Amino acid sequence: MVAAAGDIVLASEVNGLFDPWVSYSPAWTSSGTAPAIVNGTLTGASMRVGNTVFFRVRWVAGSSTTFGTGNYFFSLPYTSVALSSFDIAVGSGVLIDVSLQVRYRVTVSLPTTTTLWINVGDNNPGVMQATAPATWSNGDSLNIFGCYEVA
Repeated sequence: MVAAAGDIVLASEVNGLFDPWVSYSPAWTSSGTAPAIVNGTLTGASMRVGNTVFFRVRWVAGSSTTFGTGNYFFSLPYTSVALSSFDIAVGSGVLIDVSLQVRYRVTVSLPTTTTLWINVGDNNPGVMQATAPATWSNGDSLNIFGCYEVA
């Protein structure tokens, strides 16, 4: 099927062209002491369209979550092409500190072909860590969404 500008495309014409959103269990790691989600939640989902993968990750700290040390990373649902760089943004999202009622804009990059890295802020970029840009606690959350090319 080839659609032209202004054409109406029916659901029956595109069914089967895209994989549905599927859940995946992202790993949460760090460059220092390992964090542990314990009674918090960490969920992910992805959808593959050809060689493009769309992903979303939701992290919510629980009362027993331990935050470790160092920079945080989350695993990808599929290995990406070798575009690994802290400088290439593949997504964005929001990091929420519920006790301070503060929202931080974040960008997501791929430091390796298997992990996501969370960059916080616009003018003074930092990274998400146990105590940056805030000290995380029960109920704080991260929601990110993006896409990248699969290997």
